[in-house]
Amino acid sequence: MTNARNDAEDARQLLRDHRDPIDEKRATRDRARKADAEKKVEAERERTTLARVAREYHERVVERKSTPLQPASGFRVSSVTSRRRSGPSAFGFQALAANNGYYNTASGFAALVSNTTGAGNTATAMQGLYSNTSGVYNTATGIDTLYYNTLGYYNTASGAFALVSNTTGGNNIAVGYQAGYNLATGSNNIDIGNQGDRLRKARRSGSAH
Repeated sequence: MTNARNDAEDARQLLRDHRDPIDEKRATRDRARKADAEKKVEAERERTTLARVAREYHERVVERKSTPLQPASGFRVSSVTSRRRSGPSAFGFQALAANNGYYNTASGFAALVSNTTGAGNTATAMQGLYSNTSGVYNTATGIDTLYYNTLGYYNTASGAFALVSNTTGGNNIAVGYQAGYNLATGSNNIDIGNQGDRLRKARRSGSAH
């Protein structure tokens, strides 16, 4: 009963301050979700950093250095594939060039080129996840998919330029040419078809044709 009275008094105070209690509750919940997502990303970053240090020590002290791979004629394989890392696989010029993360797969020119500590990412086609540094468990299929993603997590983009503007958003799904093109920091969106996010906004405002 005490909690109920306190909640009721808080709601009345919000109304006196001309603030909607429902909107305040929703905003508080959104902040909590964002904080939880940031904690998960930070925890994953720490985990991958510790794993990388342990692996590098093992390579330097325990294991014999492996012989660098010889790329096939006409192709340049990223240098990361010539080191004994746990999981990463790269094929294409500059793919995973800066990688120190684990369980990443990149195929295509400059795919995941900026990745440092991000883990569990898959980029297929030219410049997929190009800007990703610490984002985790993203899947990008198609030219420039998730191009500006840096810290975003659990995103799936399929189709040229899908989710191209996303930077830190998470749990987004975009399927189709330029699907989710304008999403930058939003999370938990599903966009199907050409620039699906624009279409969704237009429908909300009643201006869709």
